[in-house]
Amino acid sequence: FILPQIEVLFRNNQYWLAVNVFAEDLSKLTIQCQKTIQLLQSIQWCDGSLEQSGDDSVDDCLSHIRIIHKSSIPTRDQWPEIVQRALLKIKAAEFDKVVLSREVVLTMSEPVSALQLLGQWEQKNRNCFSFFLQSPSGAFLGCSPEQLFSRAHRYLNTEAIAGTVLRGSNNELDLQLEHQLKNDPKLLREHQMVVDFLFEQLADLSDTRLEKEPLTVLKLAKVQHLQMPMKARLKPNIDDADIMLKLHPTPAVCGSPRKQSMHFINQHEAASRGWYAGAIGTIGYDETCLLYT
Repeated sequence: FILPQIEVLFRNNQYWLAVNVFAEDLSKLTIQCQKTIQLLQSIQWCDGSLEQSGDDSVDDCLSHIRIIHKSSIPTRDQWPEIVQRALLKIKAAEFDKVVLSREVVLTMSEPVSALQLLGQWEQKNRNCFSFFLQSPSGAFLGCSPEQLFSRAHRYLNTEAIAGTVLRGSNNELDLQLEHQLKNDPKLLREHQMVVDFLFEQLADLSDTRLEKEPLTVLKLAKVQHLQMPMKARLKPNIDDADIMLKLHPTPAVCGSPRKQSMHFINQHEAASRGWYAGAIGTIGYDETCLLYT
């Protein structure tokens, strides 16, 4: 877990600034507070004009930047071989599903502003959760459609998101693809794996039956997913660590069964996932919200 030194939050149409200071004793705490104040005074605050100036403004800031080189791990030639190995394992009933990933490295014609890139993603994916972490080595950012879980006191909300088709170029084609998403046996089976996993994992943590809401379709800029929100009331003394150990990773980012699919991933993925497919968010005594990266 990483505790950010400075957080900017947007809640109830208001921006909030939060500062986290840690020290082993009072004297060191005073020094840390003074350093934090100096840091805050050195920050150059923007006026939000980029956000307010319309959707085209972010696109214009990045439109002149070009990809000059692209590489991936595994390569395009290696990818079918790994997929074939996974299919053989599924055929042999070693696991039912595995979610494979690959690393893509893009070399750009000039440096890219991480915040401008995030702004572009936000404008194109309004139904996603945005995250941004800045570190000395770079920035980690994204727009995730999937919430791992949120908790308010003893009340838990989570969701099963799985099964994917493209968006259509027009409304008619989009509805045809949505119909395919809702009726394709393979996609429905993929989604049901996540639903069954959540029911099984949360059974020991909740004192009520997990409530399922109607199956819906989550539409994003390029793709659409099957989505089913769920909620439950937790048993007393269940904390966020208990929930994390039960839920992470779900079949949506790992596979099913979890142990066997994780073993295959560790054996065959050459690139480290790092923070990808991890969890990011805020943790508190009364409320917690974590989403997948």
